[in-house]
Amino acid sequence: MRSVYALRRAIVARQRARIVVWWAGLLAVPAGVLLATKGVWTGAVSLLVVAAALTWLVGAWVLPATRDAYIRRVARILRELAADTQLAYGRFDNRQAKFAERVASLVAPQELVAEHDRLVRHLHAYEQLRRQPWSPSLAREATEAWRTITDVKNDLCCSPGSEEQRAYAAALDRLFTNHRHDYATAAATSERANIDAVRNLARAKPPASVANEHQALTASLNGLLEVARELYEASEAANPERAGEAAIRWQTSVTQIRAEVRRIADRLDVYERWPAPAAQRPSGD
Repeated sequence: MRSVYALRRAIVARQRARIVVWWAGLLAVPAGVLLATKGVWTGAVSLLVVAAALTWLVGAWVLPATRDAYIRRVARILRELAADTQLAYGRFDNRQAKFAERVASLVAPQELVAEHDRLVRHLHAYEQLRRQPWSPSLAREATEAWRTITDVKNDLCCSPGSEEQRAYAAALDRLFTNHRHDYATAAATSERANIDAVRNLARAKPPASVANEHQALTASLNGLLEVARELYEASEAANPERAGEAAIRWQTSVTQIRAEVRRIADRLDVYERWPAPAAQRPSGD
């Protein structure tokens, strides 16, 4: 059996060999089906067995209840969480990019034009902040910028006098309410994805050799959920210091999750049996 795993490792480590074996396995399937339709059952079964063996060698499938099946399930859970979170906030970012334009399109009463223009400038500056690489310091700075935006918006809406001012204030408030709803929706969608990931990870049955590491990974993922909630609440409250502290804890949680995954992979000899470039391996950095 060791020689079989050594052969698989050698094939997986070489891209050209992996492609050749992959296509050979795929082509064996229709050839086997063709023989079956002609009643050549021995040849058909043989080709299908060959197809199964070749596709197993390149990792197209793994045996159930094995360490490979476990690590693939963990990887799939984490990939789905990342994809769902990115999709949720990606939709919000797309709407956020148009938010300043919507505010700028409002026609402010003459006496409010200066403050309206100031609000739009702050919104454009906030957009520039959000395009920068994420970091705890950026989370603090962006939250501070949003607090300024909220203060200017409240000044524009709190004391409308004329009918024109009241109509402008109502339209501005409606835009901000919709914006907060979009952000809340993104956060709720991301939270549901995180809850599902924790639940699915808790249901996974790890090999005995990584039971403790699996429990630690589940706890770290659950901790990420709590930190994400705190980061959302800090952003909603426009509290820069709290947002910065939550962002630091979020970053620490992500690093811890990567380290736990790497420990599990090392204990199960994943990279020994399935060679992968170092850049594709999770680390605790």
